[in-house]
Amino acid sequence: MIIENCKDPNIGFELYNWLVPVDQPRIEIANLIEGLLIHEPENVFCVISKENDAIYGFVFAVILKDEVYIVQAIAHYSLKTNTSEKILTMLKLWAKSKGINKISLGASSPKEQRLFSQHYGFVAVDDSKMILEI
Repeated sequence: MIIENCKDPNIGFELYNWLVPVDQPRIEIANLIEGLLIHEPENVFCVISKENDAIYGFVFAVILKDEVYIVQAIAHYSLKTNTSEKILTMLKLWAKSKGINKISLGASSPKEQRLFSQHYGFVAVDDSKMILEI
């Protein structure tokens, strides 16, 4: 499994079928990724896990004021836990390099909240937001 940092603005369209349309359609998310990677690449964390050119997962996060917000984090069911942990470690190191010590994400279902809490140490702050202090 290869884990690679991606700064190519077209990656949003390459990931199109992986994007989860929660509050906005996939095309808007792909356009958001493209725009941020063009205009604010220093504020974007985009890492993809691949094997034989097939995508197995990715994390797309941005800096929002005093925290890093995970916009999308998707993994194929076969992606090994240690790969996910390596990506989270990369995200933590990137956040710290930016002087940020908090990572947040939206998790609206109890199942999502349980997953991020048990596996990665996130804490629910309300019904839809979770925080990881680093």
